[in-house]
Amino acid sequence: MSLLSRFDFFTTITSSQVNWKEQFQGWRRRVSFLLALLIILSVVGFSIGYFAGHDLKGASTWRLGFVMIISVAFGYALVQSSYGFGAHFRVFYKQQYELVDIKKIQNSSDDDTQKLIHEGQTKEEAVSNPHRDEEKEQPPKEIILTPDKALPQYSTMQAHCIMLAVATFLFSMLYIIDKAAGWHMYSPEASPMTISIVIGGFLFGIGMQLGDACASGTLFTIGGGSLWSVYLLVFFVCGSVIATALQSAGDWNIGFKNHAGLSLLFPGTFLRKAFGIMFFEKNPWLEYLIAVIMMLTQITILVSIAAAIHFYYRRKNKKNQMDLSGDAEEQSGLINQDYEIDTRSPLQKLMSFVSMIVFRFIYGPWDLISGSIALALLNFCFLLATQHPMGLTGPFAIIGCKILDAIAPSLDVPKWSAWKDIDLRKANMLFNSNFILDFGIVYGALIVGLLRGKFPSFLDGFSLKSLSHTFKSHKQGDHSSSIFTTLKRILNNIGNWLKNNIGIAIAKIIGGICMGIGAKFGYGCNIGAYFSGVSCMSIHGYSWITMALLGGYIGAVVRPLFGYKKRKVACGTVCNTASIY
Repeated sequence: MSLLSRFDFFTTITSSQVNWKEQFQGWRRRVSFLLALLIILSVVGFSIGYFAGHDLKGASTWRLGFVMIISVAFGYALVQSSYGFGAHFRVFYKQQYELVDIKKIQNSSDDDTQKLIHEGQTKEEAVSNPHRDEEKEQPPKEIILTPDKALPQYSTMQAHCIMLAVATFLFSMLYIIDKAAGWHMYSPEASPMTISIVIGGFLFGIGMQLGDACASGTLFTIGGGSLWSVYLLVFFVCGSVIATALQSAGDWNIGFKNHAGLSLLFPGTFLRKAFGIMFFEKNPWLEYLIAVIMMLTQITILVSIAAAIHFYYRRKNKKNQMDLSGDAEEQSGLINQDYEIDTRSPLQKLMSFVSMIVFRFIYGPWDLISGSIALALLNFCFLLATQHPMGLTGPFAIIGCKILDAIAPSLDVPKWSAWKDIDLRKANMLFNSNFILDFGIVYGALIVGLLRGKFPSFLDGFSLKSLSHTFKSHKQGDHSSSIFTTLKRILNNIGNWLKNNIGIAIAKIIGGICMGIGAKFGYGCNIGAYFSGVSCMSIHGYSWITMALLGGYIGAVVRPLFGYKKRKVACGTVCNTASIY
């Protein structure tokens, strides 16, 4: 369901649904909004600098100004639509959610209350003050989702199909027009189909599940202030350096002759480069015909899958509602209830509709289909500006090898065969479009959080809030909480944090290194190899996502061994999975 289709133009939208004043109440929201404006102005400043600047070779960098804006918008769209590829794949594997019976939760809560009563509190005191003993640290409450907040199993794949279908149409039409017009500016990004693609895709799939994020997810959660993601990125970069060393030590490009890439859009280019066959060069009309047929074939397959998933869930939900319908009296009350008549004029309804759309655009959340379309359009804009589609992980290897070269110059990293076409020491990342994309995603995510009144959570996983009551009670004259008690509590918190998260820390080390190696070997990540690769109809894109799904399933299955927990979804009196599976 798209963002617009959620609202009936004439009846459902009311002005009360949009509360603009609430977004500016309290100093926290006001300060965060001002910070968001400052960040946006800094993005504009960067863009203007690129528009008017030149690179080290004297070439104009005006295109990078557009890249900066597109990159921030891409990060903005990823966060607003919660577009996490790793989590989406877990939903597809049925490894994301765990159903919890509401009755058991209620019974457990009653048991805790009874325990407090036996410890000397009355029932009223136990209910009103269940945490009487301040010296005992209470574990954080587990978040349990309602079924409507959980993503149905195939809904994520439906969103991906829409994203790929839109991108395929835009990319293909640009490539066809470019070839017909003789511009020679745009050509499909088709990496060679080699053994490294198979290894890279498989390793990346494992890594993004153990690391709990892919490349794009790592970047936009860093924008949200996650220290876990910074930790993961360090090992991602380390993995990229390891892969670069391995590639320099041996030839992993075992595949097609001359290492030519194959795009189904223009097979003639592959035949000419790999085998010297000039058939399509002599019959260009045939190559255009094949390009149109292949484009329409891929779009038809993707749209058909998306439509099939839509009707599948529509039928399943309808059947589920019939099976779980309430008693006749309750249904009668629902059917016969009176609805408030909307007396607003058409102009007022239009203004309310526009206000709702603007509000949802700024503060979110967006639904997956809207996010998919936005990501496809932004990738196309990136292609127009840079002449190649998006890719995130290339700069990781460059930055990692620059750091290694600075630390250990004796290794002579710039002379590795992987850098034969690049002067590593002179490479300026500020003129690298993919690095600007990485930087922009972090910026875009930061802007979303600030607009929502949330500052970056730099202490992700460990909070000082648990210590606040100690200092408060000590200030009020309660000397039972001495400095030694405070230090003991801090040490206990750190110990408990390490005890609860050591497995996850190890998993992120493994995941980061696997993603770094996988991205370098596989010519990209979920964005570069999967999203851009499949949109260019490259064989390497199809191969990569096949291996990534296989590796991802293995990673999702072993995640619990490292301490990862599935998200809990509450179910009612009849615990059924129809709504999410």
